[in-house]
Amino acid sequence: ESGKPTINFTTQIGIAEVTNTDIRTLNKEEYTDFRRDLLIMENPDSPPFFYHNPNDLPNDISIDQWVNYNNNPNADNTSEWLNRLLFFPEESKNYLAGTGVNWYDEVMQKGLRQNYDLSLSGGSDKIKYYWSVGSVNNEGIIRGDDFSTLRSRLNLDAEVTDWLKVGLNSQFSERDESNVQANLGQMLVSSPFGSKYEEDGTIKWFPNGYIGAQNPLINHLNQDKSRKIQNLFATLYAELKLPYGFSFRTSFQPRYTFLKSLNFWNSETILGGQTRSQGYGTREDSQTFEWMVDNLLKWNKQIGIHNFDVTLLYNIEKYQSWLSFQSGETFNPNQNLTFHGLQFATNQLVNNNDVYSTGDALMGRLNYTLMDKYLFTGSVRRDGYSAFGQQNPRAVFPAAAFAWKLSDEGFFNSAS
Repeated sequence: ESGKPTINFTTQIGIAEVTNTDIRTLNKEEYTDFRRDLLIMENPDSPPFFYHNPNDLPNDISIDQWVNYNNNPNADNTSEWLNRLLFFPEESKNYLAGTGVNWYDEVMQKGLRQNYDLSLSGGSDKIKYYWSVGSVNNEGIIRGDDFSTLRSRLNLDAEVTDWLKVGLNSQFSERDESNVQANLGQMLVSSPFGSKYEEDGTIKWFPNGYIGAQNPLINHLNQDKSRKIQNLFATLYAELKLPYGFSFRTSFQPRYTFLKSLNFWNSETILGGQTRSQGYGTREDSQTFEWMVDNLLKWNKQIGIHNFDVTLLYNIEKYQSWLSFQSGETFNPNQNLTFHGLQFATNQLVNNNDVYSTGDALMGRLNYTLMDKYLFTGSVRRDGYSAFGQQNPRAVFPAAAFAWKLSDEGFFNSAS
């Protein structure tokens, strides 16, 4: 029924999880077996079962024989074995204590995925409208992988008279990219006999005492991040039907983009505590505004065996952006204000980058058809861009083509 609104609501909820179970960390037994097999391969001349667990030796090799493979063995057989496997002290300590970390459980997760959409549409013969709003919140399979967005759309079309039609198509979105994921690569190289925390409760940068394997949770637990992006895009248009087969369309297309990205790495992160000292923070703010105006005049006319299709275009556009970047390092007396107080950093940096450009275009195109089988098209386009420079601010691009429908000729028979 004309004028009666239609309301739709849809929702999708699901779970994201790892399906390839081969991508995982080694458990404790697999890890010691891996170290053993690697060392046997690298040292093929070592005594038999030199790298094996002393509690898992064959009957023909005694414990004393195994121990005496080393001229200066450790008094504890298990410690001797761990030394032979080149365990770091942290790994040996946790092995003997029966502790360690299941890094797979620390890094991976089942992610909840949610999608909600609400729309309203309706109108009459002369006016039609559509409005929608949607929300997405998706968690990934890695801890900290969380993406959310809010989006909305509004369309309006109105037939003002028989010869004038106007409309609006607009879209808005806000993306939240503030997530800080755990490090999947570091998870795969971390020892199950490492330690997640130092004895004082702070995060342990190198869980197994080796700088080649970082704690995959460092930034996930200690980086403070806020990154949000808003986009607004619209098209406002008017279409006119003119006499003698002419039509005209004009449209204005503005786009706005706003970005605010804030980051702070405190002293418990490697970036904020080792690469830089006593904390490191950044702020990035940017705005972009661009617009385009298109004017299209068309003429389509059939005169006997002749068909003319003419298009004329005039376009102007503008782009402008503003970027401000700030950073600070070494915060005194404390880092409590994070990126909210970069002015309290000992070392500060400010950088600005603003961009401005304009462009225009003229285009004429003719499509001519004779007897519906001889086709000719020709066009000329002139483009201008501020970055071309003052000496040659514009460039001209001509083009032409001819086609002949042979299948329409009497002498052409595709069956022969």
